[in-house]
Amino acid sequence: MGSGDNEAGEILAICLSTKRTFVLLMFCPGPLGLTSRTSSSTFRFWHFGEWKDVIIDDRLPTFKGRLIYLHCTNATEFWAALLEKAYAKFYGCYENLQQGSTTRALQDLTGGIVQSFSLTHQDRYLTFQVLNSAVPRSSLLIATIAQEKENKRQLRLRNGLITQHAYSVTGLARVRGVSGETPLVRLRNPWARGEWTGAWSERSWEWDGLSTRDKELLSVRVTNDGEFWMSFEDFARHFTQLDLVHVGPDDWMLEPALHSKQPWRAVLARRRWRGGYNAGGGPTFIETTSMNPQFHVQIPRTSSNKCHVVVSVTQFYDTYCVESKKKKPLFAIGFAVYEVPHSMPRLTPHFVAEQKPLDVTNHSIAREVVTFFTLPPGDYIVVPQTNIPNLDGKFLLRILTDEQSNIWEVNEDNMVIRNISSEFVEDSSSTLVS
Repeated sequence: MGSGDNEAGEILAICLSTKRTFVLLMFCPGPLGLTSRTSSSTFRFWHFGEWKDVIIDDRLPTFKGRLIYLHCTNATEFWAALLEKAYAKFYGCYENLQQGSTTRALQDLTGGIVQSFSLTHQDRYLTFQVLNSAVPRSSLLIATIAQEKENKRQLRLRNGLITQHAYSVTGLARVRGVSGETPLVRLRNPWARGEWTGAWSERSWEWDGLSTRDKELLSVRVTNDGEFWMSFEDFARHFTQLDLVHVGPDDWMLEPALHSKQPWRAVLARRRWRGGYNAGGGPTFIETTSMNPQFHVQIPRTSSNKCHVVVSVTQFYDTYCVESKKKKPLFAIGFAVYEVPHSMPRLTPHFVAEQKPLDVTNHSIAREVVTFFTLPPGDYIVVPQTNIPNLDGKFLLRILTDEQSNIWEVNEDNMVIRNISSEFVEDSSSTLVS
């Protein structure tokens, strides 16, 4: 499959090569699906907690008889080009895809919680901890190398890697060789080109110092075309960005390739901030921030294990397929996490004034804000918020945990109003038709 010249092609290749179910879910069954003979196809893309249907015809942009954008290696297959056309329609035109980002494309195509790290400015120890926590769980990991400012196209570096190219992280290992213990990272290139040629690559001398058993365990002679090993130090030195896609339990059940990974436990709540009622602003607004919606996370003290927790707050955002009389601007959003006594169901202004939050995200003008935590057993309250008070808007809260936990929402009277662990999104998908 050729990637054309946009981010969506790269991300589609990753999704297809690593977790095929994500791509299959984009194809809608029924009379308008790909098996139809009506010259139209229906695709699905994720938007604010729902899957939106987009219907297209089979006319594709070409130049001198060749497809301009995404295309399959097999000249008789057109599903990839049709999918890209539907995605372009989802945002209005092909040109709008050029203005997108890896994060946006990953979420639109998978529906997962997407978290991005700049490896250039990230502490090496923290980067390894993130990899070590995410690889065993149902999360996709995408690594890329930023292109040089003066070059707009991909470049093959002397070490074999390609800039502006999406690689999936598929494994971690520690090996003990002649030079001591070395942490390794396994990656895969979906295009089967652009493999690493430096230390710990397939034919490098470093493997000679390992036992036969270790070589077999690590599958040194990788059978999957495009998969290779490199040291963690080289990984952190050469790659500039790491994107994590945390996959919920529903997709984990559908994808056999994920069954070897530990599934996340997930809860979801779609709510809104209303000025003068529950839009209290960020932590600096001490007198009003406790007015915000609050969600209690309880990690049982019966377990001595720390719990990995992913918290995501997504504000409502427009695409071409969302009918709106007036396009709404994005707010600066974020959330705060407070550790609270077991007996405290809801934050109060007095508590906020006396206690600093355990963590506060940067309030960014973005459609989603995400943080990955490692928390000991205890009680915590998550407070989704806008940067300033009295802003009206919808938000989607998603919380993933890897251990048994209890999560509920409380209102201003300190009463449990809903156990969001059992709340599911109703099927209210919309369709965009040509």
